[in-house]
Amino acid sequence: GGTAVHFLRDGDGVVALADARLAEIANTEVEQLLSLRVVELVEVTLRKLTIGDDVRKEKTRSYLHNAQGVWVNQGVETEARELKGLLDQLLFPRAERHLTPAERVELTGIIGVMFAQDDGALVGYRIGRVASGPLAGRCVYLNDALRQSLAPDATLYEQLDALLGH
Repeated sequence: GGTAVHFLRDGDGVVALADARLAEIANTEVEQLLSLRVVELVEVTLRKLTIGDDVRKEKTRSYLHNAQGVWVNQGVETEARELKGLLDQLLFPRAERHLTPAERVELTGIIGVMFAQDDGALVGYRIGRVASGPLAGRCVYLNDALRQSLAPDATLYEQLDALLGH
């Protein structure tokens, strides 16, 4: 013998017995089931990267992904060496965890990261610092679906901030 729970699906009139583990899974918060990746990108399909200050809009850096697979400064055919330590973090941002709707926070100093794919689609996210509350000072990702995700640390934000010359 194992442990069972009563289970009734929406629309059913008959109660079934199910393994107790099903109740645990059914009661799991959706945020715990989502991938911790902020965006899903495939580098070979990317053509352009734009990093910009979402608030002042005056500081923006643009890069092109050339046919040799090298990121270059837009308007110049030299390799964008300033991206060397940043590319993996930009392409594969991972969250520590997703914030629940009740934990949503106000962000300051928001920096936008936008990729243009070879089919013309735009995929991006933003990163900013939490303005106040228990997470004040921490960094949070905001994806295109407006889901907020807690960044594991401030490294990417600080590097982007320095790149934009703030």
